[in-house]
Amino acid sequence: MRLSLEKNLLRLIKMTSFLVTNAYKNYSGMWRCKGGTL
Repeated sequence: MRLSLEKNLLRLIKMTSFLVTNAYKNYSGMWRCKGGTL
């Protein structure tokens, strides 16, 4: 039980960090297109 819980938590963390990285890339890309400085 505990093992599967840790596995799910790890997967959730990976997914979250992936989404955050994606969102940051998209945001900084948009920002650069507008000519702003991050």
